[in-house]
Amino acid sequence: MEAELVFNDLSITTAPNKEVARAWLTDMMEAVADLIDEEINGKPICKKAIKTDKEFYDIDLTADYGYQEWLEDPLVDREIQALARQIDHKYPVYQDLKMDIKAYDGFLGSEFVLKETAETVVTALGVALLHEGIAVSLPSEPRWCQFKIEIVQKLYDETEQPHQINHRVRQVSHPEQVYFAIRDWQHSLSQKIKSVSELIKQWEIVFSHLDKCEEYEKKILPHLQDKKTLKSVLHRLWQLDKVCHNWEKEPVYPMNGRPESRQTMKVKKLAEMRKATCPHQGEQYFRMHCEIEPKGYRLYWLINQDCYRMTIGYIGPHLETATFKAQ
Repeated sequence: MEAELVFNDLSITTAPNKEVARAWLTDMMEAVADLIDEEINGKPICKKAIKTDKEFYDIDLTADYGYQEWLEDPLVDREIQALARQIDHKYPVYQDLKMDIKAYDGFLGSEFVLKETAETVVTALGVALLHEGIAVSLPSEPRWCQFKIEIVQKLYDETEQPHQINHRVRQVSHPEQVYFAIRDWQHSLSQKIKSVSELIKQWEIVFSHLDKCEEYEKKILPHLQDKKTLKSVLHRLWQLDKVCHNWEKEPVYPMNGRPESRQTMKVKKLAEMRKATCPHQGEQYFRMHCEIEPKGYRLYWLINQDCYRMTIGYIGPHLETATFKAQ
């Protein structure tokens, strides 16, 4: 799955001068370039495409400077200009929603407005929301420079009385916002996983710093059929992925992550229960673990200090220890 980029045409406004116009376009396109260049486990996050209702070549920010002039401006980085020429502009902004019946029905039955005004229609931001994508804005106003934009979805039923739902749409207008947008996109995807098959399908994208042991079908999947356990595991996986992302000298855990006791690991039979194959380090003993739901269940992982990654080696009921007999 790739994150869709959607241009927020409301961010088009008159710039005070050519220099500011150049800066707005450069900041936005550098952010787009960073998003397109970003990869997760060797796979690109975004295509070279932006959904839009506004033809970019028609964007004018001053009387004599707009997108066309920016493309030829000698003061703009040529590589960014070259990339901009390669980007496919998809019209109308909602066109690809038609491939998702549920999302398209939601679009047709809704009106999206800015929360701060309750009147300004934000169709493009609504499309970004329904696509679970990333809005791209010119940094022309403070509200278009935030990490997220608050909007309201007005859903209309047969009585024509709207049911209102508040949303926050992720956006970028500067290169420094790209990291936040990507991590927020990954987190949002993790919260939408509802089955084991979805977890396996999305694993490399959502938990980009975590690996599954090679025996995952035996040691991980069997106990994830229960919705409560799956939800708990998804939470722990995201915590561990975040630990890897913030890793400096040593991993710092937000949960009670702890190594198995020496007494347990000294017993060969017990140690073998905690053995699995890491795709990067081969056969290893998985010592680190934490609690998950339901009570008594555990998640085990292996730390890869060299590449700041972790491998998940076991998920399921409490394994036998030197002081605990498994039931």
